[in-house]
Amino acid sequence: VTDSAIGSIRSANTQTTPSLWAAANASSPSAGATHPARPVAGMGGNPAPRYPRMARKRGIEGEVLLRVEVRPDGQASAVSVHRSSGSRLLDREARRTVAGWRFDPARQVGRAVAGSVDVPIVFRLNG
Repeated sequence: VTDSAIGSIRSANTQTTPSLWAAANASSPSAGATHPARPVAGMGGNPAPRYPRMARKRGIEGEVLLRVEVRPDGQASAVSVHRSSGSRLLDREARRTVAGWRFDPARQVGRAVAGSVDVPIVFRLNG
């Protein structure tokens, strides 16, 4: 039996099944961006967050919604908790992991530009 921390990309008006690298929708502050920023897809791309040991021991579960500012080179320039899971342990692990992720930057007229994306990370204990 494994515990999981999974993430997906979602906007307020899109329902998605949480899965680690699914890019259903994203937001970008870049006016007229034709392609919003999103995490690099595929298993070789970005690692899943680890379930914090203390949170597991205490039976803590939750969902963290992160807002990630993405530079034109695909690096995260800032990661903030947009909506907390209610647990500092889960919030901190989600931020730590996603800060190291690679992103496909937003694009405007075919050119990479700065943008942002909301990344929900779900922590669930199994069995």
